[in-house]
Amino acid sequence: PISPCRSFQGALRITILAKSRLVAIQNILRDIQNTEFCGSVVHLSIHIDGIDDKAVLKVKEYADQFQFDHGEKSVFATQHSTGLAGAWFKSCRSLPTDVKCVIFEDDISLSPLWFQWLMRAWEAYGHRDDIAGISLQRQTLIPLKPHSSTENLAKGHSTFMYPLVGSIGFSPHPRVWAGFLQWTDHLGSDFDVSVPGLITSDWWNKLDKKQMWTQHFIYYCLKYDLLTLYANLPKGETLAAHMRLKGEHFAKNQGQDFQVARSIRMSFPTKPAI
Repeated sequence: PISPCRSFQGALRITILAKSRLVAIQNILRDIQNTEFCGSVVHLSIHIDGIDDKAVLKVKEYADQFQFDHGEKSVFATQHSTGLAGAWFKSCRSLPTDVKCVIFEDDISLSPLWFQWLMRAWEAYGHRDDIAGISLQRQTLIPLKPHSSTENLAKGHSTFMYPLVGSIGFSPHPRVWAGFLQWTDHLGSDFDVSVPGLITSDWWNKLDKKQMWTQHFIYYCLKYDLLTLYANLPKGETLAAHMRLKGEHFAKNQGQDFQVARSIRMSFPTKPAI
């Protein structure tokens, strides 16, 4: 059965990474406003990259005026663009131990139940030594070359753990994220985070490295045998859909990848599939 809405101990910091897409920030803020928080303590933090651009300044003006009904809101902006990777590496630093974090890029559509599922998942699996974080996206990528995609990564299981980060709504384990950021802070600019045999390494080597942070985390998780937890929802649905808008990763709009779930069976087995 679908569990009733309830509040949770501790707090969650919701971080949105935005730049120049006004419609995108309007849409994700609407989804966050419509989320079922049920009295839980939440903080909304909006990070805007490079307000020396007029389009970005309009996004900041909208973020400043946005009224968040569920908790505190803060807006941060850089004068000049540091790139998407730089924005990720600046996110969720030095949080109190009782605060979890979730990071969204702006072109994401959310299920109204994403918060309820995420916090219950942390309750169920946060004690594990091998958990790097929890992703809200529907994971289908098999990155081993030649890479492929499948809907059957964890057929028959409600949750599963997988050695690949999902950035479409990522909630890092606070301890792991702190260690990861400390590691990236001390990396030389010429450090190669490629992993032989993975298509993600090819993407990393082809793309502007200011715009891709995930290869660093993939390298780090493989180094320390860490896994990301995912939901395996029926009917091809997801907790967080990627709208794939024109931006750093797409030359033109690609459209939504999966439908967001409007109802979710809250099932968290003691041992998720691996």
